[in-house]
Amino acid sequence: MTQGDPANSTDIFVTWLYKLAFRYGKLDVAAALSLVMFLILLSFTIVYSALAMREDKEAAESPDASAPA
Repeated sequence: MTQGDPANSTDIFVTWLYKLAFRYGKLDVAAALSLVMFLILLSFTIVYSALAMREDKEAAESPDASAPA
């Protein structure tokens, strides 16, 4: 559609990585940046999962959860 114009304002990180790798031939840089992006997303996922499990555990242990309605 817009191909990132004007001034690549509609590009997101993933499409920029794609262009970097396959349009400009910088596979090494794109691979390194995608690995960094993966590690950042993995850390967010681990933190989110840990917080969600803690919340579920606390909700199951609260006395209000076992009280009849």
